Amino acid sequence: MSIDETSELFNHIPLARPFMDQKEIEGVVKVIESGWLCQGPVTEDFERRISEFCGGGFVATTNSCTTAIHLALKNIGVEFGDEVVIPNLTCMANANAVLMSGAKPVFADVNPNTFNIEVSHIDRVITSKTKAIVCVDQIGLACDLDSLKDFANSKGIFLIEDAATSLGGKYKGRYLGNHGIPATFSFHPRKMIATGEGGAIISNDEDFINRCKVQRSTGASISDLERHKNRGALLQKYYTSGYNYRFTDLQAAIGIRQLERLPYFLSERKKIAANYDSHFSNHPNLCIPFVPEEVDHSYSSYMLKIVDSNVTPELVIKKMKDKNISCRFGIQPLHQEPFFSDYRLRNDDYPNTVSVAKSSFFLPIFPGLTLEEQNYIVESVGEIFK
Repeated sequence: MSIDETSELFNHIPLARPFMDQKEIEGVVKVIESGWLCQGPVTEDFERRISEFCGGGFVATTNSCTTAIHLALKNIGVEFGDEVVIPNLTCMANANAVLMSGAKPVFADVNPNTFNIEVSHIDRVITSKTKAIVCVDQIGLACDLDSLKDFANSKGIFLIEDAATSLGGKYKGRYLGNHGIPATFSFHPRKMIATGEGGAIISNDEDFINRCKVQRSTGASISDLERHKNRGALLQKYYTSGYNYRFTDLQAAIGIRQLERLPYFLSERKKIAANYDSHFSNHPNLCIPFVPEEVDHSYSSYMLKIVDSNVTPELVIKKMKDKNISCRFGIQPLHQEPFFSDYRLRNDDYPNTVSVAKSSFFLPIFPGLTLEEQNYIVESVGEIFK
């Protein structure tokens, strides 16, 4: 791709854009000059900083949040024949992680206001085969973690928190990832911090994280860095199989600088969300995001629901495109994807999921979105609903 073609990627207001400057470049250059590019000391430093930010715990980085969830499922014992409950209103990556573990994804409906999975819907779909629940803190908003933990414990089911979109969000005053259950994060450019691709698992169980670290590195008993430090005198052993899910020091160098900026990112996203809220909160045809009192939203995305209108998300997105603004459809139901056609699931079983998907769309939100751009977006939406 040429420089001109690259510049065309951002010749409009995009849905999301990573915020980076010379600091990230300097970090990457330093890693290149060190001669150690793969998973190593900078990755270890990044993992330590994630733990410190979240308020404790042990961390293993991975090459995506999908593989982080897969490792978490594997290390709680999920295997072929098991079932894992996930929200129906979520991305395919959650289902992929379950399928990679050999288990069957089972879909639960969501709360129509928070878009998150909740106990009443999970209770309808669990069976004797249910091994785990993956709750998704959807688009930056924490689930009701205490009720989910209590339910999972009462049923003897494992609970994993997918906080892919929600690094920096809080539940009852504590950062996500610090609530006594394994949690995963994503570092995709649409998420809270960006390293290109990448993910992480955080847990209070050090043995659990150490197993994840072994399995992310093909099952080797010692890391490449340990062998390098010992000038090749150590020989790794394989007591388990594994995967190549490794993070790199190049990514970690970017991640360290991004994590330093996360408080600023959170502040800017909240300001943009507040601006949108101020314009749309009294709109007769639009519902702004609902935020429970005990939750601190990170606003990785900003999603509006259409009510009492013949305007569709398709029309909004088309007209916004014509105005050089990139929006997106809301999250779509997994049970409607062609891959799951053999499951023979009905829309009637997931009324909230279907309703939210049919009526929602995302607006651009990211640090660096100017007030002028925000107001243009607001005006453009307003014109569509006149």
